Amino acid sequence: MLYKNQLKEFDNWLAECKICNEDKVKFNYWIKNSPQLIVIPKIPPLCNSHMDHNSIFWDLYMVNINVFFDKDDWINNLNETKGIPDIKSFHNWVEKCPMEYSIDKSKKTICYPHLLTVINVPGKCLVGISLGVSILKDNWSNFQNKKNLQGEKITNEMFEKFILKEKTRFKTAYVN
Repeated sequence: MLYKNQLKEFDNWLAECKICNEDKVKFNYWIKNSPQLIVIPKIPPLCNSHMDHNSIFWDLYMVNINVFFDKDDWINNLNETKGIPDIKSFHNWVEKCPMEYSIDKSKKTICYPHLLTVINVPGKCLVGISLGVSILKDNWSNFQNKKNLQGEKITNEMFEKFILKEKTRFKTAYVN
């Protein structure tokens, strides 16, 4: 679950971003059903490109997610199947990331854990876990890449349908 002060900003970004609707729903549900409070430090997230093993560039959103745990609990329970319920439920949540499709099958969509940081607060030492989730953009470049991989030739009709879909999505995003 996101901190309350980030909910509106996250919802606005998700409504306007170029992600297919099915993935928006899945990602929204996954984020808002995190067993721990999470922070997304940058909304809107960074846009990035990834080159797959076929030397094709894909446009992505790179969403960073931060979570904090007691350092001793984290270290003592990192690889245990039985452990502190918060840590176990966090691992289970990460495994259920809905962005399971991957452009390059040799790489996972989620980078976990990305970075460990230690934060000292009065009476505790916390460890900060940072996850990076890649989300494929729903744009013309990625549309062409998908069609080319399927062996389809791009036509003017495909382009016009894509643009019409974009105009419709743009209008509905600002009407609602």
